[in-house]
Amino acid sequence: MSCRRSQPSSTGCWRSRSACRYALFAHFEALHTAQVESALAAGTYETGLETIRAESLTIVSRAIIATHAATGADTCLYEVARKDRNQPLSLAAARELAASTRGAGLLVNARSSRAAVQIPAPSLTLDDGTIEPRVRLVRPMERTNVAHATLADSHWEPADAATFDRL
Repeated sequence: MSCRRSQPSSTGCWRSRSACRYALFAHFEALHTAQVESALAAGTYETGLETIRAESLTIVSRAIIATHAATGADTCLYEVARKDRNQPLSLAAARELAASTRGAGLLVNARSSRAAVQIPAPSLTLDDGTIEPRVRLVRPMERTNVAHATLADSHWEPADAATFDRL
């Protein structure tokens, strides 16, 4: 719908402005929804800017980068050293995840001989508005979201429990 005023009457202008506002808010809502879905797919939706999860954090340096002229408030830049503990997924936990998650499956990569549990992941809305279905591959040290089409073209294959346990 066009946002130009096509009718000279005040009632016509009001209807055109309302339609323009509606179109504008619909567009912003679509952009916001795409950002939320992208964050859900990446697993960062619930993590805020101020949340840092780590085994330990150490402030390495601190520098004042700006001072507000009226209030004297300082804006500081911190350099932080971060340590994360490895938390590998055990075989028992992987089997439990596969058994307890609807739509989950055991996979083996035919080329690399790596094992993964496939679980559902949030879909991603692409720039053209199409929905890209995705799955999450859970491996001992990483979790990766992959498009269904990419997974189908890869070397990942369904595996039975014995093959999965062996790898």
